[in-house]
Order: sequence, then structure tokens, then C-alpha cells
Amino acid sequence: MLSLKAQSGSIIRGKVKDSSGNPVIGANIFVYNSKDSAHCVSDVDGLFNTKISPQSGTKIRTTYLGYDTSVLDFDINKLTPYEVVLNPSAKSLKEFVVKGTAAPMKLKFDTVEFNVDQYINDKYEMVQDLFTKFPGLDVEPDGSISINGKKVTKIKINGQEYMISNIKSLTSIIPANMISKIQFVDDYDELGRLTGRRNGVPNITINLVTPKDISTIYNLRVDGGLGNENKYLVAANGGFHNPKDQLFFMVNNNNKDAAGGNGTITNGEAGYHYNFNKQLSLNVSGRMNNQSAVFQSFSQSTDITDNGTLNSVNNGTNYSANKLKELNLKSEYKITDNDLVLVQFSAGNTNTVSQNNSATNQTGFQKKDINNVISQERKSNNWSGSVLASHTFNKSGRILSLQLSLNNNDSKYQTDEADKIRYYNDTSYVDSTILQQIHKDELGNNSSLAISYVEPVKENASFELKYIYQNRITKNSQLTSWGDENGKLLPVDSLSSQYKYAVYQHQVEGNYQLAKGNAEYTIGLAISPNQLKTTTTSSGTTIFPVLKFRYKWPSLLFSINYQGQTRFPTYQQIAPVTDLSNIQYPIVGNPSLKIGQSHSVIAEFTRSGKSSFWGRGMYTKNIHDIAVNTILIEDVLGTVKQETHYLNTNGNFSGEAKLGWSRQFGKVKNSIRMEMGTKYSHNILFANNVQKYNDIWNVSIKLNPQLRFGWVTFIPNFGYQFNRSKYNITEETVIDCHTFNMGSYLFIKFPEGFSLEAWGNKQLNWGYASGAIANPLSMDMNIGKKFFGDKITILLECNNVFNQRNSSSYNVSANSVSIGSSSVVSRFFMLHAIYRFSKAK
Repeated sequence: MLSLKAQSGSIIRGKVKDSSGNPVIGANIFVYNSKDSAHCVSDVDGLFNTKISPQSGTKIRTTYLGYDTSVLDFDINKLTPYEVVLNPSAKSLKEFVVKGTAAPMKLKFDTVEFNVDQYINDKYEMVQDLFTKFPGLDVEPDGSISINGKKVTKIKINGQEYMISNIKSLTSIIPANMISKIQFVDDYDELGRLTGRRNGVPNITINLVTPKDISTIYNLRVDGGLGNENKYLVAANGGFHNPKDQLFFMVNNNNKDAAGGNGTITNGEAGYHYNFNKQLSLNVSGRMNNQSAVFQSFSQSTDITDNGTLNSVNNGTNYSANKLKELNLKSEYKITDNDLVLVQFSAGNTNTVSQNNSATNQTGFQKKDINNVISQERKSNNWSGSVLASHTFNKSGRILSLQLSLNNNDSKYQTDEADKIRYYNDTSYVDSTILQQIHKDELGNNSSLAISYVEPVKENASFELKYIYQNRITKNSQLTSWGDENGKLLPVDSLSSQYKYAVYQHQVEGNYQLAKGNAEYTIGLAISPNQLKTTTTSSGTTIFPVLKFRYKWPSLLFSINYQGQTRFPTYQQIAPVTDLSNIQYPIVGNPSLKIGQSHSVIAEFTRSGKSSFWGRGMYTKNIHDIAVNTILIEDVLGTVKQETHYLNTNGNFSGEAKLGWSRQFGKVKNSIRMEMGTKYSHNILFANNVQKYNDIWNVSIKLNPQLRFGWVTFIPNFGYQFNRSKYNITEETVIDCHTFNMGSYLFIKFPEGFSLEAWGNKQLNWGYASGAIANPLSMDMNIGKKFFGDKITILLECNNVFNQRNSSSYNVSANSVSIGSSSVVSRFFMLHAIYRFSKAK
């Protein structure tokens, strides 16, 4: 509601909504009369406030791109509540609606919105079950979500944020019928939210909107399971949401999901949001994660060098254990109607221990057998904090914002390595044993300051002046010791050092943003002096344009955006001592590396409707990029090692394009999705200081029909990927690899609450080293029975029905191509019980 008080300097508060009742973010509100005027912008909840000296004839004018302008009259003698409701413009409807029915998908400038009712097939479906039905949405096996190629990083309910990382667990306990709309909103950053600037490539926030008659929801899920092979599962997820506060918690302990099938996972997370009043809110969350795993691995690789080709086959046994603890706080305080402060703080620590035992057989122009044992431990403590303050001036509508951020990370590493190597000559061999220990301490401090000033030029245009300062300082000390003939470790001064790496960067930017008709333009210039200090100092100034254009047709959104970025070398690339973490592949840093640049043009489009399309294309050109220089060096035994060096080069570029299409049919209960993508990169590399090149081309196609026939749901999926690596190190060499993946999901619902559920996947590999790894066929299935509606479910599960023991992968880097596989959990059976409770009011 909007209320105005008829007194000098009256405060004007309000809320801007669209015709569907959703808050409008970033709307421009102008309050004016013959003697005074004020301007402000609606926030993430559609709320706004400003101050003006009222008099007769005061008007409230609200504009937003793609909507009709709203003009409200105000009578200073009467306190009248107002709602500012914006309707889609007749020239270009902001939301595309299929005549005669509610649109399954609505497209807005910053939001893709799905009508939940159009996607529900079963009254027991959860929000998570709907994600596979939405066009352009990808859900990875680890639960991460992206839409149209942009990653989801936050989740909200009715605009209130759950500050958690495990979005999958939250969406798995909320029934779909408790939600009316699911919105995927472009999330630039907190500073952009306050200033209304949409620069860069955003992440995505999910906002779940409940029906108007639901204000409070409660959810709980408890899982327990026992199986053969001593498998077990204990888990609980739950929480509540209401306008005042909200809570989510998740705990899980099992030994069935660890990598390789041997290990345990114990994790937990909780998040709580509380609104003390309209001015002050607090968000707090914490998480912990302990997991261990033991698994087998196999890989086969080819390294192309000036002297010929090296082929390696590796078998390994790997152990890892990871512990993580993290605490996050976020508080927003509206000191006055014109002043806001946002404070964030997080702290955490991690501890990682690993041991890898491997045996490698190398053939080609040099034959070598290597037995390697590496033990590593890393401990890290970190904290970060930021303060964001914003002030809106009373009369002019100017916005001044300031953000200060600090970050600290203290890490300690220790690596112990033992190598037994047999070198083969023409008629004989030589054995060698190497013992090595590396102890490394790394302390990193980062800080940044951003100041933004926005000046309204007219009702549909504004100018922003922004200054950003950043510094990153890393202090590193490394002690390397080698074992003598008696196994005693002795320090090696030439491989030990104390080193400081510092980056200082300033940026001054001015940009002009104009919304005209159905288009939005942003144009400007950024100047960035920067400096890199190591054992030497490198300085420079880069100038980047600021360019962005967006246009909205009735059912199509198009945008094109330029991005410029300064690229600094990594610590490893400029380190003054040789990195012998892998003794057979030493890495030599180059402290004289220059600061580089990348220039990218990104174009995107999204089309809504029963047939939906989305596409994304990007071209990137790098200047002073960092190239790998592979040098073969002889050791004391007369054999060679591949030593990696770095130098600056020009000529690296890449281009990629993705296109997605989906079509709903049968009242959108059935659908078909297709995605196609290609990426090409041209990379300069060096072999023994001579310039070469490596071209990598990738093509992928995915087809995913979703078929539902009453009590049967069948979702097959097909995928094909082609990878080509082309080198000219000695002579032109082309390496091709093809992967065809077939998967399916089947769910059959029988009477009396019985069900059958199965997942299957078959992968075919051919091309490079196609015979080295068995092509796995995997299947999981369960038979279930529901009791008391959906409150209790009992499942008899069979994991890895065909007892396949590995999964495969393919990788290309510099002058090397490799394939690999790792063990997965072996077949087991589990009796799994689930209890669900949900309530809305």
C-alpha cells in the first residue's frame, strides 16, 4: 500500500505490482508537483519510499520497461492507501499468454516464470519433480541447477531468502501443490539490486510463490534404510515458512552414496530467516560436511611432444577424507526510509586428507614403469565480511551506494611422495627411488571497495558513476625436502622459498542506461589501472567499453552484452621455484608474466510458449594470454621429463553456441526437449620454445522426451558428444572421441499405492582408446508401497542391478588427451522407509 502524509517533507511509501500480483523490481517512481519532485526505485520486494513537500496536484508516476505507465493523483487532504499496479503494454505484452488457458510459462525481462498447475501430474509430486519438466532447465546429478546456461545460486519463498547451499533438499520436501508459481530471477548482485543496474552475466535465484490463500507452510521428511553389505541411511529434512520467519534444516548420514561405494557421508545444514520488523531482518545459516571414500581408478593418456608420442596406462587406489564447517550471517537494516545497510559475514574451515597409490606403465619413444604413493593434507581457515550502505536523496532521487568487502584465507599443505621408477634403455634398465616432502603455508588477504552514484537524467534514463578498488595479497612459504640414500629427509634450498604475490586494481566506470519502448540500452566506458607485484612489477591500464542491449517482443527476449576482464597470472604460473608435486611433470613458474585481457561478446534469446526456444552464443578473444611451453629435459639417468613453463602469447580465441527447444503437448503433461551445442577453441602452445597450436572442437546433442500415460511415466534421454583435438607439435595429429549415452526413467503406479521405479543408463565410447574402458550399463530400481496417502512410503531398492563397477570420462588439456574410469558402488539391496508431513494454512 502507498500512504502519504500531508505535511512538510512527507514520506511516501508504496509497493509496485504487476497484473498478476507479483512485485516489480527496479520500477522508476516519480512524485512531482509544480514546486517539488522526487524519484526512487522499487526494491526486490517491489517496495519503495521517498520524501516530498506535498501540495495540491501532486502526482505519482510509475514506469517500467514493457509496461504501461501508471499515473496516480494524490489528494493532500485525505490519507488514501494506494496500490501501484502495472499492466503489460498493448504494443508488447510483458507476459505471453496462450489464449483460453493459463500460460505454462511467462517471460519477463529479468524473470522466467512457470505456472505450477500446468506441470503437476500427480498430487504427491514435490517441487523438485517439476524441474525436469521445465524447458531450458538442467539438473545435474549433484543437485545443482541451471537454466538457459546460468547457474542457480539462491532460493527464496515469497521473496524471503533461504541462505543455504543445498537447494535440492529444500525443494524435495515442499509439495508442488503448495506452490502456485516458480520464478527464475536474474540475480546480478546486492549493489545492482539497490541501484537498478544490470551489468555482467547474472546468477539465478529461484523464488517459490505460494497461492494467495497460503501464508504458512510446514514440511518434514524423515528417511531410514538398512541393506546388505552393511549399507545404511539416516536422514531428515524439514522446516517452515511464514511472513515473520522461516527455517530449514537437513541432516544426513549414510554409506551408500560415497564415491566408489566405499566410505561414509555425514552432513548437515540449517538456515533461519527472521523479520524483526519492516526495517530489520536477520539471516543465519551453518553447514558441516564429513565424508570419506575409497575407490579404484584407471586412465589412459597420450602426450604429444617434439620427440614423439608418450602413451601412459595408470591403475590406482585412492582414499580421500574431507571435513568442512561453515557459518554465514546476513542482516539488512533500513535505518530510515532513505537509508539502508546490509551486513554479511561468513567463516569456515576445511581439512582434506588424501592418499593415492598408483602404478603407471609408459611406452612410446621412452619406456618407463612408475610406482607412486602420494599422501596430502590441507588445512584451511577462512573468513569474509562485507558492508553495503545506500542513501537515496530526498528530492532529486539520486542514489549513493558504498560497499566494502574483506576476505582472509590461511591454508597449510603437506605432501609426502615416494616414487619407484624403472627406466628402460635399449637393452637394459635402471631403477631409481625418490622420496620427497613439501610443506607449504599460504596466507591470502583480499579487500575491495565499490562506490556507485546514480543520477536520474529523466524518467526513463539515468547515469551511473562507479569506482572500484581491489587488492589481493598472497604470502607463500614453501619448504621442500628430499630423502637421501638412507631415507633421511634433507631440505633443498633451490626448491624452497618465501614469496609474496600482490594484485592491485582500480576501475573508474561511467555508464548511461536508457529504457525506451521495449528496448533497454546501456553504454559507457571503464578505465582500469592495475599492478602485479612479485619478484618483479608489472603495471598497465586497460580500457573496456560498457555495452548492453535488451529487447522484448511479445513472447521473445533478446540481449547482447560485451564483457571485458583483466586477467592476472595464477600463483603457480609465476612462482619463482619449481613445483615438483608430480616429479615426472615439473612445473616452472615465470615471474615476468604480463597482465592479460579477455574480451567477450555474449548474445542470448528466450522464447516462451508451448514451443519454447532458448539460445546463447559467446565469442572470446584473449590478449597477453598465458600459454604452456612443454620442454623435454634430460635427467641424470639419461631419460627425459616433461617440464611445463609459461609465457605470454596472443592468438587464443574461442566461440561457443547453445540452442534449446522444448514443446509441450497433451495439455503440457507430455513434452519433448532438445539441446544442441558446439564449442571451438584455438589455443597457442609451445614445444621446446617453438610455437605450435591446439584446436579443440566439441559438439553435443541431447534429446529428452517425457511421456505420461495415466499410470505410466516414461522418460528416455539420448545424448551424443563428439570431441576432436588437433595438434601440430610434430606433424598434424587429429584425435577423435565419440560418446553416445542412452538413459531412461520409468515409473509405474499400481492400485493400492504400489509402484515400480527404475533408472537405466548405457554409455558407448569409440574413437580414441575406445577399447581401453568397458562401456558401462547401469540400472537402479525400487518397488514401493504408500500408506496413509503419502505420509509413509516403504521402498525395496536395488542399486546397480547389473553390478557394473566403473564410470568413464574424457579430458583434453594442453598437449595431452586422456580417458579415465573410477569404481562405483557395487550391487546392494536396501529396505528404505520415508515419512512425510506437510501442512499449509
